[in-house]
Amino acid sequence: MTDFERDSQFLTTQWTQILASRGEDADSTSEALVGLCQNYHQPVLVFILNQCGDLEKARDLCQGFFERLIETKFYRKAVPERGRFRSFLLTAVKNYLSNEHRDASRQKRGAASLHFSIEGDDLAAPELVSEIPPDALFDQQWATTVFKGVWKLLRAEYGQLDQLDRFEAFRPTIMNPGKAFPYAEVAGQLGMSESGAKSAAFRLKSRFRELFREVVAQLVDHPNEVDAELHYLIEAMSFSNR
Repeated sequence: MTDFERDSQFLTTQWTQILASRGEDADSTSEALVGLCQNYHQPVLVFILNQCGDLEKARDLCQGFFERLIETKFYRKAVPERGRFRSFLLTAVKNYLSNEHRDASRQKRGAASLHFSIEGDDLAAPELVSEIPPDALFDQQWATTVFKGVWKLLRAEYGQLDQLDRFEAFRPTIMNPGKAFPYAEVAGQLGMSESGAKSAAFRLKSRFRELFREVVAQLVDHPNEVDAELHYLIEAMSFSNR
């Protein structure tokens, strides 16, 4: 499997498809949910860490939460009219944490038939415990995860075109849109004209917007919700960078 094929799996699962099949007992639905959870476990992990303050305990609880979520097919309880995967997952983890200390007879972790792995997370350290309200922190981490996924997809596409140098060169035009960009200098480094550099940067920004929209569309229940979710995520990212 190529890097592009692997990164493109970020887009292969639609939350709408999971909701549509919530009345069925299909292995493919569980597999689809596993894929979504693996991509978006980071906000849950940070949320739990913010609650307990212990990284190893947070990882253990996060593992247990996703195993419980998938094994019990909890997605069947999702309300179609409130179908954002972000909102569903936050509600589910809150319920899990509130019930965890009362569930003394729960199945011992590790004995489940389903193995859900969240290894390889890039959570740095317990300094992510924050004074920010837990829900706001979750949304900030969610927005960051979505943006990272879009960047991975875009980088993979440029890699397929053997244009990673352009991707890296013009990436700052998206990351720091308010700053002046040295088009002439970068054009010289890439062996292209200044007008060509500006066109290349425009194409990068346009494709980023397209992919961003495509990714968000995978995580809402209805196309009419995409614009509102895009705006919400951009605001969450902006707040986290203040």
